[in-house]
Parts: sequence; structure tokens; C-alpha cells
Amino acid sequence: MKILLAILFTFTAMGSEQNCLNTSSVEVDGFGSYKYFYKAPQGNAPTIVALPGGPGGTGIGSRTDFIPEEFGLIQIDPRGVGCNAALLDEYSTEIFANDVLKVLEEIKPKSFYIYGVSYGTMVATVLAHKVETEDIEGLLGVVLEGTLGRAFESLEEQIKSKKAAWDSFKETLDRTVL
Repeated sequence: MKILLAILFTFTAMGSEQNCLNTSSVEVDGFGSYKYFYKAPQGNAPTIVALPGGPGGTGIGSRTDFIPEEFGLIQIDPRGVGCNAALLDEYSTEIFANDVLKVLEEIKPKSFYIYGVSYGTMVATVLAHKVETEDIEGLLGVVLEGTLGRAFESLEEQIKSKKAAWDSFKETLDRTVL
């Protein structure tokens, strides 16, 4: 399976508790009912699995005006956040990816993209690996938004840190390479 990686840099708005009224749920590993929002695609359009930033960001009710109307949409709040605030027994990137995998197994979209924002990019890569190893079909690609870890540093700070990283890396190289 080929996975398309696109890197974007924009931000999405956060949702609110009011958005929990239109959710579905699936049981997750004995922790209870895990809520998610699902809008079915029209025709053969793919579904977008939207993973929020954070950790601690809410996905349910986040901005979706950039997604074509005919696309399906799965929005998810991690455990301990928004519509899943009551499920805070444990939390990790691995657990979040497993929870989303349960949602995918429940919905069984014919074709889908995983779309991660900020921290959601880490969850997206873990989830993509799980989808591939669990032989879940339909993954068309992975979109990573906001992966620039140094976006708020000045240009001088970025250059300084990159130079320090390069100098450190050079120390490990065989002198014939340089």
C-alpha cells in the first residue's frame, strides 16, 4: 500500500461540548463508550479521519469548511477531552491510535484519508502503521498539518539550532565523508 504524505501549515478551530449531541459511540477496551462524529460520504467520495492537535485538543466540531461537501468525515476527541472527557483512565499516543482504529473497524469506510493536525500528526503516523499491519483496507493517504516544530522561533534561533545539530552530526561522520 502506498501512503501519500502531504505537509500543510494552517490551524483549525476548537470544538465545544455542544457538539457531543450528534455523536456515535463504540466500546473501547473496557473503558466505556467512546464518542465520535461521523458524516457518511456521498457516492464514492472518500472519508477524512480528522485527528486533533494537543495533546488535549478537541476534534469533534472543529472547522471543516476546507473539506469538500461530498467527502465523509470522522471527528474524534481523545480520552479526557471534549465528548470523551469522562474516559481519562489512561492516555497515550498509542491508546489514541487504538481508539481511532476501533472507530474505523466500526464504520468500515470504503476509502479514507488520515488527517492529523499538530500532535495529531504523531497519532496519524502511528494509526497509519496500525491500519497497514491490521490489514484494514481503504487508506488512500496521510495528511500531516502543522509539523513545523520550530515555527515560533526567530530565523536566527532556527539557524543557530540547525547549525548546532549539524555540528553535532558532523562529529559522528567518518572524516573521509567530509
